[in-house]
Amino acid sequence: MLKHKNGGLSFTQTLKVKPLYSPKISENKIMFFHALLLVLHVLSAVIWLGFFPVEIFMRRGILKKLENINLQKEAKCRNEYISSYLKLSSLTGKVGLIGILLTGITLTVYLPYYSLFDFSSNHWLAAKQIVMAVIVLLVGIVYMKRTKELKSSLTRNSEDSNDVSEKIIKLVQRVGIVSNVINMLVLLNFFFAITHRFFAYG
Repeated sequence: MLKHKNGGLSFTQTLKVKPLYSPKISENKIMFFHALLLVLHVLSAVIWLGFFPVEIFMRRGILKKLENINLQKEAKCRNEYISSYLKLSSLTGKVGLIGILLTGITLTVYLPYYSLFDFSSNHWLAAKQIVMAVIVLLVGIVYMKRTKELKSSLTRNSEDSNDVSEKIIKLVQRVGIVSNVINMLVLLNFFFAITHRFFAYG
């Protein structure tokens, strides 16, 4: 808005300046980016949790086979079955974990709706982030160690003995326990995410 004086008379002239960007378009882009990340975030959790019942079924089948296998050719079949179980568990776990971490961190850093470990506003989100930190520690420290021990035991067993050692049975059970705990924590985070809009805890 500019003011001019001409012959003692003053008048006001309004200049319309075109904005450098459209706030509406910018807001739409943010909403699309938010929705896309949320879909990928949920999809990663679904991939991880989707293998949970399959993993339980496969692990029970493995433990049942371990009680009956004595011959060398059956031991080889057993090792292949356990290896397939570990590969599938590792694949779905990696896809789920990496997907959840990348989308979650991106949502927290680039969008104004979220924050990191902030209990003053989004209690549900802070709780999810703490649970996720525990999951990462369990996967990196405990689960990977258990699976590595199991793979090493399979190699030694196939080379040194035709009988199934008790150590393999115990290691499969230990891997299963850690995996169950991790999956339950992922399920807890999924519960936080889908219910926080309906309950007054965030």
